[in-house]
Amino acid sequence: MRNLSLSSKALLLIGLTLIAYLPALHNGFIWDDDAWLMKNQTLYGWSGLHELWFHPLALQQYYPITGTVFWMEYQLWRFDPFGYHAVNVLLHALNAVLFALTLRKLRLPAPWFAAAIFAVHPVMVESVAWITEIKNTLSTAFFLGSVLAYLRFENLEEAETPREWKWLGFSVALFLCALLSKSVTCTLPVVLAVLIWWKRPRLRFTDFIPLIPYFFLAIPLGLLTAWLEAHHVGATGPEWTLSGMQRGMLAGRVVCFYFSKLIWPANLAFIYPRWRLENAWFFLFPTTVLGGLALLWTLRRRMGKGPFVAVAAFIVTLGPILRISIFLRRRSLAVPGQPLLNQPGGCDRRQASSCKSDRAICRLRCSNLRSRIPDVATVSSLSER
Repeated sequence: MRNLSLSSKALLLIGLTLIAYLPALHNGFIWDDDAWLMKNQTLYGWSGLHELWFHPLALQQYYPITGTVFWMEYQLWRFDPFGYHAVNVLLHALNAVLFALTLRKLRLPAPWFAAAIFAVHPVMVESVAWITEIKNTLSTAFFLGSVLAYLRFENLEEAETPREWKWLGFSVALFLCALLSKSVTCTLPVVLAVLIWWKRPRLRFTDFIPLIPYFFLAIPLGLLTAWLEAHHVGATGPEWTLSGMQRGMLAGRVVCFYFSKLIWPANLAFIYPRWRLENAWFFLFPTTVLGGLALLWTLRRRMGKGPFVAVAAFIVTLGPILRISIFLRRRSLAVPGQPLLNQPGGCDRRQASSCKSDRAICRLRCSNLRSRIPDVATVSSLSER
């Protein structure tokens, strides 16, 4: 592998991804695809594009770029599922390459191996094999592209290197596209700040000034999505009313759960049983997370900042979903190489739609770890040399 050219490695990674997801190309439509496609009135005619961009309530959330991609796909192949699945798979292959290039730019070891894990990891399947989740594959492409452009703008390891400001503008533009594809990518400026802290031996206030436009974009669009979730999707009611202590326990449980599934993706399900926060042992989860961060912080001089940065960035990218609910949903429907399930595990469509609040919770749990880097591949790659 070391003797292969960059393009050869990229082609091999794309080939691996396509082979792994070939079965997905033969799948049809499932839950929520009807809301985004069959019942989506914005797909018909040019007026639909105007609604997507200028009417925030046109879709479940204000994701106009995602809606525009669906509009373009509908004009090309109507309701033939093959085309929709093919686009998702190709986007995931592109993301795997972008991920490898990002790790390579950060001078991390084995970037292509880490990207191969990213490409075929079972928790990625839901985002790739489910048509509706093009929100994830599309926003991830813009997210990673924005990170790469920022790394072209500024050499994080050499503060005296002249900045190329055109790359900052390109990065901000890509970040805006990521937000308009799925606003969970609003964590990107915080991730960039963590990377700056990691790479720079001596920090200056001016190191963080270029991140200001990212926050100006992220905060309003993130707040808009939160408002739409509560007032349009239906994320309100007793199921969403939690005390501060319960939210702390839930946040710790979510972080531990996602991390465990990334490390050992066994017993995966489309929708998981509801957690009961009354159990006293739930206190162990936030304690474990905080204790782990404290330990890595203490050992940073001996181990380097890398392990702390990997875990911190992982938690940061989970931030938008830590507050949501006691219901948890994963991002994969089947292990690569197996057909996509036709029904949500544990309930049929009528059961899933029987309670508006439960349905809203299940929809919102579709936040992918994909638009939230780093994943398990990054955790295994990030290390201080």
